[in-house]
Amino acid sequence: MSGSVSLQTDVGNLGLAGLSSMRTVLSALSTDDVQPAAMLQIQDIGSLFHVNGKFASTISDELQRSPSHRLDMLSCAIGWRKGDATSMLSQSAGGQAAALLALFLRNTYDHRTAGEILYRFSQRYMPRSRCVASIKQLAEVLTKVSGKIASMGYGNFLAEQVTKLRLVYLQLNRAIPACFLCIMTEETTAEILECISRAQRETGTRARIRGTTSVSHIMTLLLVLCAEDVEVSVEGTVIHGGSNKRIFLEVVHPRSDHSGIIRFQLETAIEVKEFGIGTIISGENALLPMKDDMRTFSWKGWLAARLDILLYDYHLLHRDDLIADCCNSSGIYSARRKLGRLLVGRAHGLSRWDPSPVKGYKKHST
Repeated sequence: MSGSVSLQTDVGNLGLAGLSSMRTVLSALSTDDVQPAAMLQIQDIGSLFHVNGKFASTISDELQRSPSHRLDMLSCAIGWRKGDATSMLSQSAGGQAAALLALFLRNTYDHRTAGEILYRFSQRYMPRSRCVASIKQLAEVLTKVSGKIASMGYGNFLAEQVTKLRLVYLQLNRAIPACFLCIMTEETTAEILECISRAQRETGTRARIRGTTSVSHIMTLLLVLCAEDVEVSVEGTVIHGGSNKRIFLEVVHPRSDHSGIIRFQLETAIEVKEFGIGTIISGENALLPMKDDMRTFSWKGWLAARLDILLYDYHLLHRDDLIADCCNSSGIYSARRKLGRLLVGRAHGLSRWDPSPVKGYKKHST
Protein backbone atom coordinates (compact mmCIF):
# COMPACT_ATOMS: atom_id res chain seq x y z
CA MET A 1 0.00 0.00 0.00
CA SER A 2 2.95 2.32 0.58
CA GLY A 3 3.67 2.51 -3.15
CA SER A 4 0.19 3.93 -3.91
CA VAL A 5 0.37 6.79 -1.39
CA SER A 6 0.98 10.19 -2.98
CA LEU A 7 1.38 13.66 -1.56
CA GLN A 8 -1.81 15.74 -1.53
CA THR A 9 -2.65 19.26 -0.59
CA ASP A 10 -5.79 21.29 -0.09
CA VAL A 11 -6.18 23.83 -2.86
CA GLY A 12 -8.22 26.01 -0.53
CA ASN A 13 -5.16 26.63 1.61
CA LEU A 14 -3.16 28.05 -1.28
CA GLY A 15 -5.05 31.31 -1.48
CA LEU A 16 -5.47 33.52 -4.52
CA ALA A 17 -1.77 34.27 -4.75
CA GLY A 18 -0.88 30.58 -4.88
CA LEU A 19 -3.51 29.81 -7.47
CA SER A 20 -2.49 32.77 -9.64
CA SER A 21 1.13 31.53 -9.72
CA MET A 22 -0.05 28.15 -11.01
CA ARG A 23 -2.69 29.55 -13.36
CA THR A 24 -0.51 29.40 -16.48
CA VAL A 25 0.56 25.81 -15.91
CA LEU A 26 -2.91 24.57 -15.05
CA SER A 27 -4.43 26.37 -18.03
CA ALA A 28 -1.88 24.98 -20.47
CA LEU A 29 -2.18 21.40 -19.24
CA SER A 30 -5.98 21.45 -19.19
CA THR A 31 -6.32 23.13 -22.59
CA ASP A 32 -3.88 20.74 -24.30
CA ASP A 33 -5.51 17.76 -22.58
CA VAL A 34 -2.29 16.17 -21.35
CA GLN A 35 -1.61 14.52 -18.02
CA PRO A 36 0.83 16.41 -15.76
CA ALA A 37 2.34 13.10 -14.61
CA ALA A 38 3.09 12.15 -18.22
CA MET A 39 4.71 15.53 -18.89
CA LEU A 40 6.93 15.20 -15.83
CA GLN A 41 7.89 11.62 -16.67
CA ILE A 42 8.85 12.50 -20.24
CA GLN A 43 10.91 15.41 -18.96
CA ASP A 44 12.67 13.05 -16.53
CA ILE A 45 13.41 10.67 -19.43
CA GLY A 46 14.90 13.52 -21.42
CA SER A 47 17.18 14.45 -18.53
CA LEU A 48 18.99 11.12 -19.07
CA PHE A 49 20.32 12.38 -22.43
CA HIS A 50 22.75 15.17 -23.32
CA VAL A 51 21.65 16.67 -26.63
CA ASN A 52 23.90 18.61 -28.99
CA GLY A 53 24.25 19.35 -32.67
CA LYS A 54 22.10 21.01 -35.31
CA PHE A 55 18.68 20.01 -33.98
CA ALA A 56 19.57 20.77 -30.36
CA SER A 57 20.45 24.36 -31.28
CA THR A 58 16.97 25.09 -32.66
CA ILE A 59 14.65 22.92 -30.59
CA SER A 60 14.04 25.62 -27.96
CA ASP A 61 12.77 28.09 -30.57
CA GLU A 62 10.54 25.48 -32.15
CA LEU A 63 8.94 24.57 -28.84
CA GLN A 64 8.21 28.20 -27.95
CA ARG A 65 6.90 29.36 -31.31
CA SER A 66 3.29 30.51 -31.33
CA PRO A 67 2.21 31.51 -34.84
CA SER A 68 -1.48 32.09 -35.39
CA HIS A 69 -3.63 33.27 -38.29
CA ARG A 70 -6.81 35.21 -37.67
CA LEU A 71 -9.91 34.28 -39.63
CA ASP A 72 -11.87 37.52 -39.80
CA MET A 73 -15.06 35.97 -41.15
CA LEU A 74 -15.21 33.52 -38.23
CA SER A 75 -13.74 35.89 -35.62
CA CYS A 76 -11.22 33.32 -34.41
CA ALA A 77 -7.57 32.44 -34.80
CA ILE A 78 -5.92 29.15 -35.63
CA GLY A 79 -2.37 28.11 -34.81
CA TRP A 80 -0.26 27.48 -31.73
CA ARG A 81 -1.29 29.23 -28.53
CA LYS A 82 1.39 31.08 -26.63
CA GLY A 83 2.40 29.37 -23.39
CA ASP A 84 0.99 25.95 -24.21
CA ALA A 85 2.06 22.72 -22.53
CA THR A 86 4.63 21.96 -25.22
CA SER A 87 6.43 25.27 -24.74
CA MET A 88 7.09 24.35 -21.10
CA LEU A 89 9.51 21.66 -22.24
CA SER A 90 11.79 24.36 -23.65
CA GLN A 91 12.53 25.63 -20.14
CA SER A 92 14.75 22.67 -19.21
CA ALA A 93 17.46 20.61 -20.90
CA GLY A 94 15.52 17.44 -20.13
CA GLY A 95 12.43 18.83 -21.81
CA GLN A 96 14.35 19.74 -24.96
CA ALA A 97 15.89 16.26 -25.14
CA ALA A 98 12.45 14.73 -24.64
CA ALA A 99 11.11 16.79 -27.54
CA LEU A 100 13.82 15.42 -29.86
CA LEU A 101 12.96 11.90 -28.72
CA ALA A 102 9.33 12.61 -29.54
CA LEU A 103 10.36 13.84 -32.99
CA PHE A 104 12.14 10.56 -33.71
CA LEU A 105 9.55 8.22 -32.19
CA ARG A 106 6.45 9.72 -33.81
CA ASN A 107 8.11 9.94 -37.23
CA THR A 108 9.17 6.30 -37.03
CA TYR A 109 6.36 4.54 -35.12
CA ASP A 110 2.63 4.86 -34.73
CA HIS A 111 0.85 6.54 -31.83
CA ARG A 112 0.72 3.62 -29.38
CA THR A 113 4.09 2.06 -30.28
CA ALA A 114 5.90 5.35 -29.58
CA GLY A 115 4.36 5.49 -26.11
CA GLU A 116 5.17 1.83 -25.49
CA ILE A 117 8.87 2.38 -26.26
CA LEU A 118 9.16 5.18 -23.72
CA TYR A 119 7.17 3.12 -21.23
CA ARG A 120 9.60 0.19 -21.58
CA PHE A 121 12.59 2.49 -21.31
CA SER A 122 11.17 4.03 -18.13
CA GLN A 123 10.54 0.64 -16.55
CA ARG A 124 14.10 -0.51 -17.24
CA TYR A 125 16.12 2.58 -16.50
CA MET A 126 14.17 4.83 -14.10
CA PRO A 127 13.09 4.42 -10.46
CA ARG A 128 9.66 2.86 -10.17
CA SER A 129 8.42 5.78 -8.10
CA ARG A 130 8.84 8.05 -11.13
CA CYS A 131 7.13 5.74 -13.63
CA VAL A 132 3.52 6.69 -13.03
CA ALA A 133 2.17 7.48 -16.53
CA SER A 134 0.51 4.88 -18.74
CA ILE A 135 1.38 4.05 -22.33
CA LYS A 136 -1.63 6.02 -23.58
CA GLN A 137 -0.72 9.13 -21.58
CA LEU A 138 2.88 9.06 -22.79
CA ALA A 139 1.75 8.60 -26.37
CA GLU A 140 -0.57 11.60 -26.17
CA VAL A 141 2.26 13.85 -25.00
CA LEU A 142 4.60 12.53 -27.73
CA THR A 143 1.99 13.22 -30.41
CA LYS A 144 1.37 16.79 -29.28
CA VAL A 145 5.08 17.61 -28.98
CA SER A 146 6.04 16.09 -32.33
CA GLY A 147 3.17 17.88 -34.03
CA LYS A 148 4.45 21.27 -32.94
CA ILE A 149 8.08 20.66 -33.98
CA ALA A 150 7.23 18.87 -37.24
CA SER A 151 8.57 21.88 -39.13
CA MET A 152 12.12 20.78 -38.24
CA GLY A 153 11.91 18.36 -41.19
CA TYR A 154 12.79 14.99 -39.72
CA GLY A 155 11.70 13.16 -42.88
CA ASN A 156 13.99 15.25 -45.08
CA PHE A 157 16.90 14.68 -42.72
CA LEU A 158 16.29 10.93 -42.78
CA ALA A 159 16.30 10.98 -46.58
CA GLU A 160 19.64 12.82 -46.55
CA GLN A 161 21.23 10.12 -44.40
CA VAL A 162 19.90 7.30 -46.58
CA THR A 163 21.26 9.05 -49.67
CA LYS A 164 24.64 9.53 -48.00
CA LEU A 165 24.88 5.83 -47.15
CA ARG A 166 23.89 4.79 -50.66
CA LEU A 167 26.50 7.06 -52.24
CA VAL A 168 29.25 5.58 -50.06
CA TYR A 169 28.39 2.05 -51.19
CA LEU A 170 28.23 3.16 -54.82
CA GLN A 171 31.70 4.70 -54.54
CA LEU A 172 33.00 1.52 -52.91
CA ASN A 173 31.46 -0.49 -55.77
CA ARG A 174 29.56 -2.74 -53.35
CA ALA A 175 25.99 -3.93 -53.28
CA ILE A 176 23.68 -1.75 -51.21
CA PRO A 177 22.10 -3.72 -48.34
CA ALA A 178 18.34 -3.94 -48.62
CA CYS A 179 17.78 -3.69 -44.88
CA PHE A 180 18.75 -0.04 -44.47
CA LEU A 181 15.19 1.15 -43.83
CA CYS A 182 13.86 -1.75 -41.78
CA ILE A 183 11.98 -0.58 -38.69
CA MET A 184 13.45 -1.65 -35.38
CA THR A 185 11.36 -3.50 -32.83
CA GLU A 186 10.17 -1.74 -29.70
CA GLU A 187 12.55 -3.72 -27.50
CA THR A 188 15.55 -2.97 -29.72
CA THR A 189 14.83 0.76 -29.75
CA ALA A 190 14.50 0.85 -25.96
CA GLU A 191 17.84 -0.95 -25.58
CA ILE A 192 19.58 1.40 -28.02
CA LEU A 193 18.25 4.40 -26.10
CA GLU A 194 19.65 2.87 -22.94
CA CYS A 195 23.08 2.42 -24.59
CA ILE A 196 23.08 6.04 -25.75
CA SER A 197 22.14 7.34 -22.32
CA ARG A 198 24.73 5.28 -20.46
CA ALA A 199 27.50 6.18 -22.91
CA GLN A 200 26.78 9.87 -22.35
CA ARG A 201 26.39 9.77 -18.58
CA GLU A 202 28.88 7.15 -17.36
CA THR A 203 32.54 8.14 -17.26
CA GLY A 204 34.77 6.00 -19.46
CA THR A 205 31.86 4.18 -21.13
CA ARG A 206 31.55 3.92 -24.91
CA ALA A 207 28.70 2.52 -27.01
CA ARG A 208 29.43 0.58 -30.20
CA ILE A 209 26.67 -0.24 -32.70
CA ARG A 210 27.51 -2.48 -35.65
CA GLY A 211 25.55 -3.89 -38.58
CA THR A 212 23.30 -2.79 -41.44
CA THR A 213 19.74 -3.62 -40.38
CA SER A 214 17.77 -0.42 -39.62
CA VAL A 215 21.02 1.52 -39.69
CA SER A 216 19.49 4.55 -41.44
CA HIS A 217 17.03 5.09 -38.58
CA ILE A 218 19.75 4.55 -35.97
CA MET A 219 22.10 6.97 -37.71
CA THR A 220 19.36 9.61 -37.95
CA LEU A 221 18.46 9.17 -34.27
CA LEU A 222 22.08 9.63 -33.21
CA LEU A 223 22.63 12.71 -35.36
CA VAL A 224 19.38 14.29 -34.14
CA LEU A 225 20.12 13.68 -30.47
CA CYS A 226 23.88 14.04 -30.11
CA ALA A 227 25.77 14.63 -33.36
CA GLU A 228 28.91 15.78 -31.51
CA ASP A 229 29.16 12.51 -29.56
CA VAL A 230 28.93 10.21 -32.59
CA GLU A 231 31.35 8.72 -35.10
CA VAL A 232 29.81 7.01 -38.14
CA SER A 233 31.89 4.76 -40.40
CA VAL A 234 30.83 2.78 -43.46
CA GLU A 235 33.04 -0.21 -44.27
CA GLY A 236 35.91 1.43 -42.40
CA THR A 237 35.43 4.88 -43.99
CA VAL A 238 34.47 7.61 -41.52
CA ILE A 239 31.67 9.78 -42.88
CA HIS A 240 30.86 11.68 -39.69
CA GLY A 241 33.02 12.41 -36.68
CA GLY A 242 31.96 14.50 -33.71
CA SER A 243 34.28 16.38 -31.40
CA ASN A 244 33.50 14.18 -28.38
CA LYS A 245 33.34 10.60 -29.61
CA ARG A 246 31.37 8.39 -27.22
CA ILE A 247 29.12 6.44 -29.58
CA PHE A 248 30.49 4.54 -32.58
CA LEU A 249 28.19 3.42 -35.39
CA GLU A 250 29.88 0.96 -37.75
CA VAL A 251 27.95 0.18 -40.92
CA VAL A 252 29.27 -3.18 -42.10
CA HIS A 253 28.05 -5.09 -45.17
CA PRO A 254 26.43 -8.49 -44.48
CA ARG A 255 29.21 -10.26 -46.40
CA SER A 256 31.75 -9.22 -43.81
CA ASP A 257 29.32 -9.35 -40.88
CA HIS A 258 27.52 -12.59 -41.81
CA SER A 259 23.90 -11.52 -41.37
CA GLY A 260 23.90 -7.73 -41.06
CA ILE A 261 21.88 -7.95 -37.84
CA ILE A 262 22.44 -4.89 -35.71
CA ARG A 263 24.61 -5.49 -32.64
CA PHE A 264 25.30 -3.02 -29.89
CA GLN A 265 27.44 -3.15 -26.79
CA LEU A 266 28.89 -0.98 -24.06
CA GLU A 267 32.65 -0.78 -23.67
CA THR A 268 34.93 0.65 -21.02
CA ALA A 269 37.65 2.98 -22.26
CA ILE A 270 41.09 2.31 -20.76
CA GLU A 271 43.00 5.52 -20.08
CA VAL A 272 46.61 5.22 -21.23
CA LYS A 273 49.03 7.65 -19.63
CA GLU A 274 52.46 8.46 -21.00
CA PHE A 275 55.37 8.44 -18.58
CA GLY A 276 58.70 10.08 -19.16
CA ILE A 277 61.80 8.37 -17.79
CA GLY A 278 63.49 11.16 -15.91
CA THR A 279 65.61 9.23 -13.42
CA ILE A 280 68.37 7.17 -14.99
CA ILE A 281 70.50 4.97 -12.76
CA SER A 282 74.12 4.75 -13.85
CA GLY A 283 76.44 2.95 -11.47
CA GLU A 284 75.97 3.07 -7.72
CA ASN A 285 73.00 5.39 -7.03
CA ALA A 286 74.26 7.90 -9.59
CA LEU A 287 71.51 10.09 -11.11
CA LEU A 288 71.79 12.00 -14.34
CA PRO A 289 70.37 15.54 -14.08
CA MET A 290 66.98 15.97 -15.74
CA LYS A 291 64.57 18.88 -16.09
CA ASP A 292 62.36 19.57 -13.10
CA ASP A 293 59.14 19.67 -15.12
CA MET A 294 59.57 16.12 -16.47
CA ARG A 295 57.68 13.25 -14.88
CA THR A 296 60.16 10.78 -13.49
CA PHE A 297 60.22 7.29 -12.09
CA SER A 298 62.89 4.70 -11.33
CA TRP A 299 62.85 0.91 -11.30
CA LYS A 300 65.75 -0.61 -9.43
CA GLY A 301 66.75 -3.97 -10.86
CA TRP A 302 64.84 -3.57 -14.13
CA LEU A 303 67.80 -4.45 -16.37
CA ALA A 304 68.59 -7.61 -14.42
CA ALA A 305 64.97 -8.73 -14.48
CA ARG A 306 64.72 -8.03 -18.19
CA LEU A 307 67.90 -10.00 -18.93
CA ASP A 308 66.63 -12.89 -16.84
CA ILE A 309 63.49 -13.04 -18.97
CA LEU A 310 65.46 -12.89 -22.22
CA LEU A 311 67.84 -15.66 -21.12
CA TYR A 312 64.86 -17.81 -20.17
CA ASP A 313 63.92 -17.93 -23.87
CA TYR A 314 67.21 -19.77 -24.44
CA HIS A 315 66.67 -22.05 -21.42
CA LEU A 316 69.48 -20.35 -19.53
CA LEU A 317 68.12 -20.14 -16.00
CA HIS A 318 69.57 -18.23 -13.05
CA ARG A 319 72.81 -17.14 -14.78
CA ASP A 320 73.65 -14.51 -12.20
CA ASP A 321 77.25 -14.25 -13.40
CA LEU A 322 76.15 -13.44 -16.93
CA ILE A 323 73.52 -10.95 -15.76
CA ALA A 324 76.08 -9.23 -13.52
CA ASP A 325 78.51 -8.84 -16.44
CA CYS A 326 75.78 -7.40 -18.69
CA CYS A 327 74.73 -4.86 -16.05
CA ASN A 328 78.32 -3.76 -15.55
CA SER A 329 79.68 -1.62 -18.36
CA SER A 330 83.19 -3.04 -17.85
CA GLY A 331 81.95 -6.62 -18.17
CA ILE A 332 80.09 -6.31 -21.47
CA TYR A 333 82.88 -7.99 -23.47
CA SER A 334 83.08 -10.86 -21.01
CA ALA A 335 79.29 -11.26 -21.10
CA ARG A 336 79.29 -11.43 -24.90
CA ARG A 337 81.92 -14.21 -24.83
CA LYS A 338 80.01 -16.20 -22.21
CA LEU A 339 76.70 -15.80 -24.02
CA GLY A 340 78.23 -16.84 -27.34
CA ARG A 341 79.74 -20.01 -25.84
CA LEU A 342 76.46 -20.83 -24.08
CA LEU A 343 74.46 -20.55 -27.30
CA VAL A 344 76.97 -22.62 -29.25
CA GLY A 345 76.94 -25.23 -26.54
CA ARG A 346 73.17 -25.26 -26.54
CA ALA A 347 73.16 -25.85 -30.27
CA HIS A 348 75.42 -28.94 -29.76
CA GLY A 349 73.33 -30.40 -26.96
CA LEU A 350 75.55 -29.12 -24.14
CA SER A 351 73.84 -27.54 -21.20
CA ARG A 352 76.56 -26.11 -18.99
CA TRP A 353 79.72 -24.16 -19.65
CA ASP A 354 83.07 -24.85 -17.97
CA PRO A 355 85.32 -21.76 -18.01
CA SER A 356 88.43 -23.93 -18.36
CA PRO A 357 89.86 -23.45 -21.89
CA VAL A 358 91.13 -27.05 -21.89
CA LYS A 359 87.93 -28.82 -21.03
CA GLY A 360 85.71 -26.45 -23.01
CA TYR A 361 82.18 -27.77 -22.80
CA LYS A 362 81.09 -30.83 -20.92
CA LYS A 363 78.01 -32.85 -21.60
CA HIS A 364 74.98 -32.68 -19.35
CA SER A 365 75.19 -35.28 -16.57
CA THR A 366 72.56 -38.01 -16.75
